[in-house]
Amino acid sequence: MKDGLLLVVLCVMAIAGIGWFLLPGPAHALFTKTVVSVSPHDPPKPEKPPKAVAKKGRWSAASHGAAAPALEFAPPIAAALTLLPPAAPAPSFGFPAAGDIQVGTDRSRILARYGTPSLAASTADGGHFIETYVYKHNREEALIRLKDGLVSGTHVH
Repeated sequence: MKDGLLLVVLCVMAIAGIGWFLLPGPAHALFTKTVVSVSPHDPPKPEKPPKAVAKKGRWSAASHGAAAPALEFAPPIAAALTLLPPAAPAPSFGFPAAGDIQVGTDRSRILARYGTPSLAASTADGGHFIETYVYKHNREEALIRLKDGLVSGTHVH
């Protein structure tokens, strides 16, 4: 009896603890809230330049007290912009009609003739690779089912 009661109490505590961390309310804010106060009248503090540190065993100007060489910046380079003619329009693909596609047609021929499908799904079943292509045009829809890369069935509606 004691063991059962102890188990129930532990489960209730675990569920309450998980719920406490998952709640987006005040319990969650205890660990995510960070308070930062910034006064708009504080003057900005100047940043100190980083000190040059020489690697052990190597000679450098910074390690021997010599001044580092000044950096020189090149003037900006003017670039010429050439406008290219607009790209050729994408090729127009046909829409599969009933009886257009013969069983056994290769996947590459389907894609070349009708383009990328609106939806493509694939799965493995019984050691075979099954694909389903869906082509949509206005209110028409064509489903092409391929088995191992060859058309096994079509449905146009």
